[in-house]
Amino acid sequence: DEARAAIAPLESRVANDADLRLAVAGQYEALGDFSAAERVLAKGAQSTDTIGLRAAMLDKAKDDAGLARLYEFAKHRAGTDDSRNRLLLGTLAETLKRYDEALKWYAGVTGEQSDTARLRSANVRYEQGHKGEAYKDLQALQTDPRVDGNVQRDAYLLEGELRRKGKDDKGEIAVYDRGIAALQD
Repeated sequence: DEARAAIAPLESRVANDADLRLAVAGQYEALGDFSAAERVLAKGAQSTDTIGLRAAMLDKAKDDAGLARLYEFAKHRAGTDDSRNRLLLGTLAETLKRYDEALKWYAGVTGEQSDTARLRSANVRYEQGHKGEAYKDLQALQTDPRVDGNVQRDAYLLEGELRRKGKDDKGEIAVYDRGIAALQD
């Protein structure tokens, strides 16, 4: 309560000071008050990064209604042509289980974010019940030499996780074996 009392007076000054806003939100997050952290982040200018942080706080707070409001806000603000914003919108839609919308957002992601969008799309396809398509998409990421090594690794990990989720023990082991062989260096 002492920590909360110390940071509460700062809230009135965060709208015009992005650094202070992040610091105060961080303090609320450290206290486990994710709703207060999101409330602070909502004050002032809203960038893709700020909206992403707000989404993380709402997700930690298990506030689906707040996530839905944030998603609607993010959809209607400028910047939907920006790949980073499209990736964020896809992630929000995916979190809200609006899978068709998520796939549409992910499909519009270009540039360096496109491989991450492909990875997220495979997860969405799995959640929609299209397991074979999801595995095929992940295997394409795993073997594409143009894909960043971290994304390739994540594709192996996600496929392993999805196979475990689907109770495919042999498939899970096979994925990890393939991943270890491919990513030895």
